[in-house]
Amino acid sequence: MAETIGLDIGSHSIKLVGLKKTSKGPFLTCFGMKKIPQGIAKEDISSISILLKDLIEEVGIKTKKVRLTVSGSGIHIRRMTMPSIPKKELIKALPWEIKEHLPFPVETARIQYHILGEFVQDGAKKLDLLTVTCPTDLIDRTLSIVNGAGLAMATMDVIKLF
Repeated sequence: MAETIGLDIGSHSIKLVGLKKTSKGPFLTCFGMKKIPQGIAKEDISSISILLKDLIEEVGIKTKKVRLTVSGSGIHIRRMTMPSIPKKELIKALPWEIKEHLPFPVETARIQYHILGEFVQDGAKKLDLLTVTCPTDLIDRTLSIVNGAGLAMATMDVIKLF
């Protein structure tokens, strides 16, 4: 089976791990971490891409597709209840429901949701939702670093920092 590479670009370090699925379970193929020097600003995408390239060479990764993790205080994960509406309308309604809970303009965010279930309350159908809101600039920055290192995104997950 193909190797899966997980990548986390944090504020202080870049971490990556390689795994392969075997008949005995997951097998660790590689692991690496590189500290981001204090002189490099988080906006310095080029320098961080170079650090990532160096880490890839040190660890010896061959695959170009990575599973990314983004983290930061701007990520908001929220469980909420809404009236049951069609999915096309739901994605349009979510910004209106979420915007008062965000410390940044909802127009600058990417919103994803997962329907946990449906239920009836007081005779009305309701949706039980899990929503994730992430600033677009955080996503763009992460993708720019990864692309600058010659990699491509397979998936992107979030980590909520408290």
